[in-house]
Amino acid sequence: MPEELSEDDNRALTIVQGLALVIAAGALYAAIRLSIQGGKVFLGLAKDPYDRDVWLGVGVGIALALCGATVAFISGYERRWDALRIIATALVIAHLAVPATWGVLWLIRYNRLTF
Repeated sequence: MPEELSEDDNRALTIVQGLALVIAAGALYAAIRLSIQGGKVFLGLAKDPYDRDVWLGVGVGIALALCGATVAFISGYERRWDALRIIATALVIAHLAVPATWGVLWLIRYNRLTF
């Protein structure tokens, strides 16, 4: 039995990887939306008496971003450099920027970083 993928198998794998990138893009959108609202409350620009938005942004937003980065990485792993792999790489970088953004927000809140 041959080890290489047939043309039909390769097309099917490309479709599955493309759908995985759509899922990763949706996860990125959700992580960004949660982080925007949570970041406003974290910095004191919006009111939330119980800090629910902060907990959603940190607890769900960061976890969602890390899961999305994993999905995007796996969908572009061991693939030749084409449009799907470039998109997967960009999504991985964008997903990893969400936890980094929370680090910058922490630095801003505790006066370690000023503008």
